[in-house]
Amino acid sequence: MGCCKKGLKYFVIALFFVQSTSFTDQFNTNAKIKALYIYNFAKYIEWPESYKSGDFVIGILGNSPVEQNLQTMAKLKKVFNQTIRVKKFSSPDQISKCHMLMLPNASTSLLSTCSKKLSSYSTLIITEKAGIGVKSGINFVVVDRKQKFELNKQELSSHKLTPSSNLLKLAILI
Repeated sequence: MGCCKKGLKYFVIALFFVQSTSFTDQFNTNAKIKALYIYNFAKYIEWPESYKSGDFVIGILGNSPVEQNLQTMAKLKKVFNQTIRVKKFSSPDQISKCHMLMLPNASTSLLSTCSKKLSSYSTLIITEKAGIGVKSGINFVVVDRKQKFELNKQELSSHKLTPSSNLLKLAILI
């Protein structure tokens, strides 16, 4: 339990730093922030038992500057005892079982197709377009020039995912 408390402490400190830092239009800074969030989402969501072994797969549909940051992080970190593997998908047809699927802004129009394809999986769908959080699990938004995230608890529940109470405290619930 001490390990979890220590990890939570670092997560809260990192998110405090991220939320205290002014949002800039620099993609690299924003991509690093989003990659940090995604990594921490992985640790503060309860995954079904069948998702707790093998690689921890983070899918990205299309191009996103977050991909490179996640690839770097995957070389250095794990989600619990699972190796992180980042998979890039060019189209919804290529999408396979993954823990998380990020839909960059340019791929948002494919959300409905991806949701149908992943409906039988416990996949957290992450988007980054204002107003779309009601259709995804987590949606990145900018509030008062700061990077934040919306969390759709009902959507997570429909995929058998349970966010920790600490994650819920940091989220904008929708």
